[in-house]
Amino acid sequence: MLIWQNNISLVSLELDYHSRNVCPSLEKFCQLLSSNSQLEVLKIHSSGPIKSNLDDNVTLAHHFCQSIHFPSLKNITLRYHDISECQTILKLLDALNTWKLHLKDESYKAEPERQDASPILSFLTTGKFSNVKQKTPSAHVAFPRLTSLSLSSVNTGTHLFNAFLNSVKNLQDLTLNSMNLDKVLCSLLLSDLNTSNNSILCPCPRLDKATLINVCPGCGPQCYLSLTDIDRRRRDHGSAPLQCKVQEIVLKCDDKDIDMDFELDEGSEFLSYYINNLV
Repeated sequence: MLIWQNNISLVSLELDYHSRNVCPSLEKFCQLLSSNSQLEVLKIHSSGPIKSNLDDNVTLAHHFCQSIHFPSLKNITLRYHDISECQTILKLLDALNTWKLHLKDESYKAEPERQDASPILSFLTTGKFSNVKQKTPSAHVAFPRLTSLSLSSVNTGTHLFNAFLNSVKNLQDLTLNSMNLDKVLCSLLLSDLNTSNNSILCPCPRLDKATLINVCPGCGPQCYLSLTDIDRRRRDHGSAPLQCKVQEIVLKCDDKDIDMDFELDEGSEFLSYYINNLV
């Protein structure tokens, strides 16, 4: 999808699932982006630059490429099969005014293990692809004005995810789709990363909406109870009240004894639980 302004500059660019033999080189990919620096929406679905003529043992992210300034870029969607491809694209984007980000790992589900997205989360937090070790968030957070974040099948550790959430102070809307909830939900709570400078706020204290999608069958009630407890504990430290929705994959839909608000979504594919500003 291509959308132009009157002066021919693109304001929206979407690259979808191109075959490897038609994807551009890194140089041509940079040229494509730099010639459209007034983009407002960028969506790249497994269509990043190819690795041809580069050492397979060195990711594209470690090769020199100048970041491109996008002053108007507000909405970014990156769906990737390869971690290094995602790293390269992120390194190219100087987009400090971005307020909406969607990341999705689309590697094949038949793979024995999910890809480790730690380098991506580290870059979003510190501007570097190395592990996050410092207690205080970096001044080089990739998208400091982020208010809406959606992660799908992104595999990362609790400490790193907590560090990332601590770096996005303005985040209001969080969606987690097919994620390891044991790792990520506790990242919404206070940690040693918050205790510097006498701060007692939880990560992303303005967060007021959380959505869990594709929760394993039968786990919806437990996720609901966990979010209820997380909401209460976050409020104790001055964070905003959470409005939450949990969508559980439905295998059987005949249990009417769940002691909470729920409804079947259209098509009965999900059973949804809601938490609305509990007191």
